[in-house]
This record gives sequence, structure tokens and C-alpha cells, in this order.
Amino acid sequence: MVLDQLIIEFPGCNHKSLRDHKREVLATLTIHGVKVGLTSIGDVGREVRENLELLIENKCEMIICATRTRGETVIAVERHEGEFIIKWLEQNIQPNQEKQAASNKNMSRRIVRSILDLINA
Repeated sequence: MVLDQLIIEFPGCNHKSLRDHKREVLATLTIHGVKVGLTSIGDVGREVRENLELLIENKCEMIICATRTRGETVIAVERHEGEFIIKWLEQNIQPNQEKQAASNKNMSRRIVRSILDLINA
């Protein structure tokens, strides 16, 4: 959802998928000269760690990463304190599919706004 919104917002941005996933995103895109990495794969610590390393190897200056709220996925992100400024955005699970879809859409908008604010700062 975030990747799609950014591509719509910046139709000329250079974007590349790093792995072929059906439902998840692992990609880079360049917006106003800033390389942004995106990964929605945030449930398993090992996967978060590997995806962050891949995005860092791809010289991403900003990385947007899904995680759980605690445990190995959070530790994988916190390992990069000092290399990156970490900003946490929390989203709660909703009671039904319709409310969860609306919550996901709102979170996606928040993430896109955060990316734009940081790039334009």
C-alpha cells in the first residue's frame, strides 16, 4: 500500500522490487535523490534482520520496516540505532476486517506523510 501510494505521488521515481513476494513488499525507490527501502515483512526476527541488511547493502538512506511491537523483530531494528534515526509508528489490531483495512489505509497515509516530511526537511 505504501509503495503504491509513493509511486502514484512520484510517478517518475525509480523503483525496484528486491524479491518476488505475492502479498509482501521488499523494494527500493528513489524520491528526490533519496533512496528509500520498504519492507512489509515484519513477523519473524530473522526475516526482518535479513531484509534490513539487504536494504542497507542497497544503500538505502531511509528504511520503512514493519515489525511486531516486541521481541526479535524489534531487536533487529534496534541493532541499527546510531546508523539510522528510528521512528516508531504503532498500529493496533482491529476487531474486524473492515476496520483493519481502514486502519491499514490510515497507517499507510501516515507513513507516506512521514517519508515526505523527512525528504523535504
